[in-house]
Amino acid sequence: MDMDIDKKKKRPSDTTASSPTSKRINKSDQQDIEELIKGSNDEAFHLSWETVNEILQVICSQKTPNDKWDMYAKSFYHKTYKLYTSFPKEQEDDEEEEEEEEEEEEEAEDVALDLVLSSSEEMSSEEDDEDMDMDMVNDDSSSEEYIPVEEDRDNLYDFRRPKLKGPYDFGSYTPGEQPKCIPYHLYQLVKEAADILNPSKWPSSNPNDREKLNVVERKIQFFYTYLHSHLPTGWTYSRETVFTLVGDCNPMPQPRYNTKHYTPISTIVRFSAQEFDAATNITRKDMIRIMSIVHSRTTPAYWKWSAQEVLFYCKLCSCFGIDYCRLETASEDDVSLMYAVRID
Repeated sequence: MDMDIDKKKKRPSDTTASSPTSKRINKSDQQDIEELIKGSNDEAFHLSWETVNEILQVICSQKTPNDKWDMYAKSFYHKTYKLYTSFPKEQEDDEEEEEEEEEEEEEAEDVALDLVLSSSEEMSSEEDDEDMDMDMVNDDSSSEEYIPVEEDRDNLYDFRRPKLKGPYDFGSYTPGEQPKCIPYHLYQLVKEAADILNPSKWPSSNPNDREKLNVVERKIQFFYTYLHSHLPTGWTYSRETVFTLVGDCNPMPQPRYNTKHYTPISTIVRFSAQEFDAATNITRKDMIRIMSIVHSRTTPAYWKWSAQEVLFYCKLCSCFGIDYCRLETASEDDVSLMYAVRID
């Protein structure tokens, strides 16, 4: 009996049975998916967090995938499922321990915040009672029933969950040593946009060109928002100036990245566990944690994360041409700008 239970807990790769990955994808789509897998890692810029969440649940529960998923969803499923079935169990256990420790710390912060809020509410309630007593003494119509004003819980929620909006600076350069040109990987994205916007080709009636431009500009915006520390002061992107932006940069800088004058954000900074970025719905603390993971070039068991964290992770990798299923293949230059001090 125990053997049967253990066998149910094992993944497909742990048993002698063949992997069901190929059975979970229609054969008619297999070739297109394989081409997409080889040629792109941009799935995150095409998927909603709801779809990613559904895919992660299907993978972890070993359920049959949705036949109605589009090519990007199927590609993301295929890559993640393959990694899931071959991921080292020991590494996964270590990550689980770290996550549990982080959750305990966040719960402790929540308890502390609740105590502060509770104390504040009690003081406010006492003040209201005193005001009411004085009104009853001074008001001839004190026989009327006193109806306290209902507390605005939305304002309390807003206090507990501050909504943030980028761009974010997770470090700084020594004064006088700030970047004079945009990072190499951002230059590649801007150049890609410029190639699409070439006057001889644009405006294009080809929907594929418009889709490519939409994705690359979203990558540029993502880079600008979450890696803002590494941009020249005042730098912005626009279609009107895209050719000037490309012309102002050295396409082959040597060294490609010089971060010796860059200092990541200090460990004494304590970000609230309650805040969140309006665009990604994750905290700055989570952003730094994910950047640190990418910088480590050790592929994580990301299917255990929230869908929002997975999207941030995959988009970050995509902007640098990194395979999110194989961080080990990234170069030092690819992850150089993700250097960040873990905020524990």
